[in-house]
Amino acid sequence: MKEGVLKMVNKKSKKIVLVILAVLILFCCTILLKAIYKVQSAKKADISKNVLTWVIPESISLDQKKIKKFNETLYQDGYDFCVKFETLEEDDFDRSVYKNELEKVLKEKKADIVYGGTEDSSNLEWVGDFCKKGYYYALDDYLKTKEGKRVYQLYPQKYWDKVKYQNKQYAFPNVSLEYKPAAIQINKDYIKEQEAKAWDGEYTSFFSMIEDANLPKDVLPIYPLLDMDTFALQNGYECIYNIFVDYTKKEAVNPFSTECLYQYFRFLHQAYEKKLIPSSLQINSCAIDEKLEKQINMQKIAIDMEGVLEKTDATVTFYSKFALTHSLSDLMFICTSSSQKKKALQLLSVLREKNKYANLLLWGEKGTDYTCKQDVAEAKNGQVMDYFSFLEFGLNEHIYASLDGTANLKKKNKKWLDSKYYQPSKLLSFQLDTDGIEEEMKEYRNAVEKEYNCWKKKDFETAYHSAKQRIDKKGSELFQEVNRQIKLQG
Repeated sequence: MKEGVLKMVNKKSKKIVLVILAVLILFCCTILLKAIYKVQSAKKADISKNVLTWVIPESISLDQKKIKKFNETLYQDGYDFCVKFETLEEDDFDRSVYKNELEKVLKEKKADIVYGGTEDSSNLEWVGDFCKKGYYYALDDYLKTKEGKRVYQLYPQKYWDKVKYQNKQYAFPNVSLEYKPAAIQINKDYIKEQEAKAWDGEYTSFFSMIEDANLPKDVLPIYPLLDMDTFALQNGYECIYNIFVDYTKKEAVNPFSTECLYQYFRFLHQAYEKKLIPSSLQINSCAIDEKLEKQINMQKIAIDMEGVLEKTDATVTFYSKFALTHSLSDLMFICTSSSQKKKALQLLSVLREKNKYANLLLWGEKGTDYTCKQDVAEAKNGQVMDYFSFLEFGLNEHIYASLDGTANLKKKNKKWLDSKYYQPSKLLSFQLDTDGIEEEMKEYRNAVEKEYNCWKKKDFETAYHSAKQRIDKKGSELFQEVNRQIKLQG
């Protein structure tokens, strides 16, 4: 009996011990799992101690939460760097504000990557000047490495040539715009479709179209092309600070010496005399009055040469030839003074090679910050995506499209650049150096701008030929200098 009781006690003790052991094991596992979870959570929330300082203008809108998540993801994926953004003051009406602030930062060696700014007529070629001063790191050696070659192959050669400076590569291409040729649209609501399709390409043929149309009084007959950069490209020239340079012959000339400008201004004069175009319009000016703004908004334009009609399905469209032009505007540069150039190169490369990073930086987290359907994203929770921020980062080929029509940008650009409209330019990598001739160039540009509206003069022929003579005299030495530089740069 005692032996039986003893066996029962031993069995009970064993069960108790097993239960205690199980509880201890469960407790230890719980503690261990919590510890692992804490470590993993800490790792997810951690970022690299190698901070890259990226300087941008205050107009570029970025969300700090997105930047934090971007840095955490980089760390989680094994990249040993993170990024912080610093902003500089900017004035849309005075580009020198950002230029001067940026130069201070560059001289004081306070940045690793910078937004290089936008060149304009008041600050001739200053972005190129910063390259020449040695502020920016040339990428040529990097692009020959295994990693660099991968990035180089993402873009056509012409994209790289477009952003060269003196035959060196200082920046990755900005691929944020659709390289679509300009178009002339004839509105089928007012011009018979058959007559529109039969257009022979002569501007003066528009007169008979207008006469046959019997347009309502509130419809503008013709909205002319006012942008001389676009006009020049359509006719085989590149307009460089109002100097026409033949992009096949590589020759700089007086714009008023070209037959294409004479014939176009003659057409404008005739249309002006017939009251077919608004008297308030000026060449190279986007200023419009209230009446014209209303006509544009209501699409009450019979023939559009400037690109203001939106209803393309209601028009007969004729595309013009176009060429890509050189530009150092809206580019991101790596600073020569940076002690982390290798990591900066890796950052700019990964934003282009792996689209998830570019989307994370600019759009945020999918499902939380935005929804996406057929590669077109839409911000959530009342967020407004800043189109110009996307534009200036130059990553639109690598991110989901916004609602501004940038869907399938890479495919669209390939379509246009492979089309019959694209004309290769021998000037694509040419960058005019205005150092030492800034004042002469500004005076010349101002003189040409005044002469451009000679088509409004009663005696057009006299006005045009007088303008040609004045610009011949004013620009003679500049034309020689541009031709000298073209020859020098090859």
